[in-house]
Amino acid sequence: MFSAFFWKVNESMITEKKQQLLNSIKESGLVLVGLGKEFHIAKEPFTRWELYRKWKAADINQDYLWMEPFLQKIWLKQEKHLETEKAYASLAKLLEGTNYFIVTLCTDGIIYESGLAEDRIVAPCGNMELLQCREGCTKELYLWKNEMEQELTEAVLTGSLETCRPFLCPHCQKPLEWNTIEGQKYNEEAYLPMWQRYTKWLQGMLNRKVCIVEAGVDFSYPSVIRWPFEKMAYFNEKADFYRIHENWYQLPEELKEKGNSISYNSRDFFVNLFV
Repeated sequence: MFSAFFWKVNESMITEKKQQLLNSIKESGLVLVGLGKEFHIAKEPFTRWELYRKWKAADINQDYLWMEPFLQKIWLKQEKHLETEKAYASLAKLLEGTNYFIVTLCTDGIIYESGLAEDRIVAPCGNMELLQCREGCTKELYLWKNEMEQELTEAVLTGSLETCRPFLCPHCQKPLEWNTIEGQKYNEEAYLPMWQRYTKWLQGMLNRKVCIVEAGVDFSYPSVIRWPFEKMAYFNEKADFYRIHENWYQLPEELKEKGNSISYNSRDFFVNLFV
């Protein structure tokens, strides 16, 4: 009985926080959103994917491990990721008609299929859209092409992995990898122009009503979102600050009066925002 009552109270509080957020965004001139790991696509469904299983069965001696990150890209593109897609759709609806900017730590690229404006999104950790030289011999970046996907898919489906050659840098012939921060020598060239646009946008926050939303951000790369967002919320007297996370929802002492701490999985929070 006690557990059921607590859940009811908790849900009531969440509903109240949702309404506060809706009102805050409606009243604000600018909306800044930071997205973290809770918006990442979970890898577990990928390992249950039919093509992944075929690849594992064919690569008995693990000679073709280089294929896995590219298979993951194909999976991200071909399969539905309903809950995450719903969360992004809800976020797009929430931000419609507002002057917003989004900083995302996610590298899967799903956000670019959400209807959110690409020129208002910066991904400083990179994403699985561009390829770079693993050894960093050049700053040049390469597009993931349909023929790469087709070649890899056919090799796995036929069980003839040896027919698919590794994707190599045209300059040094070393393997190509995704242009993400997980790489050995991350090439930051791709996101820097959008980062400059973002920093210019931030200049417009001065003396304006601002809503700052931090969703699903843990302590991975805290200097990108967590710490700067706290600082902006603290120094801007007209800022409303929302921190939404299942575990890392706590606020520093300086923000407890003006901040909103929401102990809830941020992706689920947005999935159910307009329900």
